[in-house]
Amino acid sequence: RFRNADVLKKFASVLVTADPFSVSNLKEALLYLVTEKNVSEDSPSLTHLLCWCAVPFVLALSFFSTRHHPHPLLSYYAQRVLKNCQLEEVLFYIPQLVQAVRYDTMGFVTEYIVSAAAKSQLLAH
Repeated sequence: RFRNADVLKKFASVLVTADPFSVSNLKEALLYLVTEKNVSEDSPSLTHLLCWCAVPFVLALSFFSTRHHPHPLLSYYAQRVLKNCQLEEVLFYIPQLVQAVRYDTMGFVTEYIVSAAAKSQLLAH
């Protein structure tokens, strides 16, 4: 429908990468910062992930998939989002969480599962 959608996405990515602090309170802008190019080139703008607002649980969990290259800042951000989620919400995503263990090279998902299981007997089951 929109022929220039890819051009607009690239332009938005350039703008967000140029000044990530100005949009760090917008969840939607994170997808324009965490691009394949920025992650593979280890862009200095990725350091803004440390103070970025939280995204939905499912999106944070997707950062541990094969779609994204393993990156320490991206993994740390995803772990921070997972730790701030309610355990009741986590129960719905147990299969995805277990699958994420496969691609988590730094052990953040395993650490999260162990700490969450210590807080909730339902989750530990």
